[in-house]
Amino acid sequence: LDYKKALFKEQADENSKQWYNIIVAKKDWETSPKADAIKKVIAAYHTDDVKKVIEETSDGLDQPVW
Repeated sequence: LDYKKALFKEQADENSKQWYNIIVAKKDWETSPKADAIKKVIAAYHTDDVKKVIEETSDGLDQPVW
């Protein structure tokens, strides 16, 4: 699939929110012993470097939305 030749491209907006991939954790994760590690994973994922890798490797099919 060549995203650049697609007839329709869905934009990342309020209507497409249901299709976003999200990072989730159990209830009360912020008080767990793993809270610091989880925060580090989220911070590491939400970077411009990761955004660049997603854009380069998905050929435009995936769109970082953070």
